[in-house]
Amino acid sequence: MKEFDPKRIDTALIYIARMAEGRNPANNRPVSNEVLDNPNVIRCLHFVEEVLQEVKENHGIVGKKYQHPRSDFPVEALEKFEYRRDKPISHVLKQFAEAIPDEHVKGLNPAAINKWLATQGYLEKQKLPGSEKESWAPTVLGREKGLYAETRGEAGREYISVMYNKEGQYFLADCVRQILEARADLYAARIETLVALVQFARDAVKHRAYAQSILLIVLRNIAPVHRDSLTL
Repeated sequence: MKEFDPKRIDTALIYIARMAEGRNPANNRPVSNEVLDNPNVIRCLHFVEEVLQEVKENHGIVGKKYQHPRSDFPVEALEKFEYRRDKPISHVLKQFAEAIPDEHVKGLNPAAINKWLATQGYLEKQKLPGSEKESWAPTVLGREKGLYAETRGEAGREYISVMYNKEGQYFLADCVRQILEARADLYAARIETLVALVQFARDAVKHRAYAQSILLIVLRNIAPVHRDSLTL
């Protein structure tokens, strides 16, 4: 995969189009030239123009389809949520996303949120009588928050579906807000850690011998070290 500068692609497209029309690519003036007037050359230039146009539409990337970067789910979208009817978690999360006009946003993962709810004591794994398959089910604490269980499926293939009533859906919105805010705080903390590591690396370069001594101490505690082979 290779990426090209979109501005250079635009310039190349202009020049190729001008040459294909028998014009000077630099000033766009008509020229009489046996090379540019050759039908085979003209067809080739038009072909190159089509290729460059495809590269431009793929945002300058060759060898892989362009994937638009996806931003985090915006917390403020949860403020626009309004209850409609009782739903399972996947349908509630889709309704949360309806307030987002930008399609390039990371979705909310029901499985990850279910695991988080379980760690907080609102969900637990249960088996239906005569079944070996486990399903999520609300705990007593979860039922107090508006979650309830429905048995669905055909005979012999029943499963538990956790439903959210009005109170439960607004509770879920609050939980999602907590998860997103905690994730943002964790990301900020990681950035601070990376900045500190970069600063430490810069200082280590200034104090080569000191940095090497620290490295030797660390390595002695995790693996045998050949001092002569270490370089910074």
